[in-house]
Amino acid sequence: MIWIEPENWERTKLLEKYLEYDFPYINLGAEVDVTGLYRISKKHGLSFYCAMIHTVTKTALEIRNFKYRFWNGKPLICESLTPVFTYLPKGEEQFYLVNCPFEEDMAHFCRQALEKAILIGKSGKHEYGIAPDDMEILYISCIPWVHYTHFIRTVKIGGIDNIPRISWGKYITTADGRMTMPVSVQVHHGLMDGYHVGMFFQKLEERLNGYSRLA
Repeated sequence: MIWIEPENWERTKLLEKYLEYDFPYINLGAEVDVTGLYRISKKHGLSFYCAMIHTVTKTALEIRNFKYRFWNGKPLICESLTPVFTYLPKGEEQFYLVNCPFEEDMAHFCRQALEKAILIGKSGKHEYGIAPDDMEILYISCIPWVHYTHFIRTVKIGGIDNIPRISWGKYITTADGRMTMPVSVQVHHGLMDGYHVGMFFQKLEERLNGYSRLA
């Protein structure tokens, strides 16, 4: 993490403004085409869920504002992002929380992430604690039973919790054989605006379209 001097940061006044709000969050959802990513993941024997985790993390890393955080009101920027994701083993109803360091190689990341998730699931230990000063993370979850239209995530302390949350729901197959899925992003408005969330979706769609060309 690198601390930012507030007097030299362009968002200082915005952060101060939104810290006065009870719910200073942007929550935006959109449909995305995941046909290519799904086909590539299955072709190479990878978990589609883990492939999606890799894809959204890589996309977030490309946008500076998704790496902004604040601690005790002082801004900082993350040098890396670790996805912290939910995992629900078949036959269970209570999820496990898993973190796996991000790496550029999708196949290796997917295998590492799934292996770690399975091991945590087999342990039977539901541990959800994240150190309060652990800022270099992304919260990721999936609601695969519902092709939802909107999804608002919980926050630990309203207005203070500023870790981005990225979620997605059930994918469906359209009449022309394409697979679409709802994705939602929840972020602190003091750290970014609708423009930056829009940029995230634009980059995500470009990356997913690239996978479609490869599939």
